[in-house]
Amino acid sequence: MSEPIKLTEEEKKKANKGCSAILIIAVAILGVWYFTKSEDKKEVASSSPDQYQNNSTTSTPSSASASNSEIADKDPYEVIHIAFEGFPDKEEVQPIMEAVIKRYNMTITNDNILKVGNMLVVLKKESKVGVTEMDILKHIYQKGSASVTLPEQAGISSTILEVTK
Repeated sequence: MSEPIKLTEEEKKKANKGCSAILIIAVAILGVWYFTKSEDKKEVASSSPDQYQNNSTTSTPSSASASNSEIADKDPYEVIHIAFEGFPDKEEVQPIMEAVIKRYNMTITNDNILKVGNMLVVLKKESKVGVTEMDILKHIYQKGSASVTLPEQAGISSTILEVTK
C-alpha cells in the first residue's frame, strides 16, 4: 500500500484556490443556463423578499413576499440598490450597467437589467473572499471581452477577482 501524499501549506492554499475557481466557473455556467433559458423574465432572486414590501401590517402568507409584478413595476435600479451589497446609488450603477449591456449586444430593458443584477447577486453569494456585485460589474466594464457571452464574462471576472482579492 502506498503512503498518502503530503502537501505543504503553500500547496494546500493553491489547491483550495483552484477548487474555489472551479466552483465559481460552475456557478457561471449555471448563470449562462439561467440567463439564456429563463422563461420567466421577471424573476429576480434577491436578498430578502421583505425588502420589497410596502409598510404593510398584514401578516398573511400572500403578503410575506413581493410579487413579480411588484418588482417589475419598480425601477430596476431601485431593486439593484436594495439587492446589491453597499446599497449603490442608481447614478453609480446605471452608466456601468448600461454600457455592459450594450457591449454584449443586449437591449436595455428592465428585464435585462434585472437579469444581469440577479446574475451578479448569485456570483456575489458564491464569493468566499467578499467580492461584491459592483466589483464584478466594474471588472466586466473595464476588462470584459465581447468575444464571450455576458454570463461567461461574469464568471471569468468573478473568478479573477476571487483569486486575486
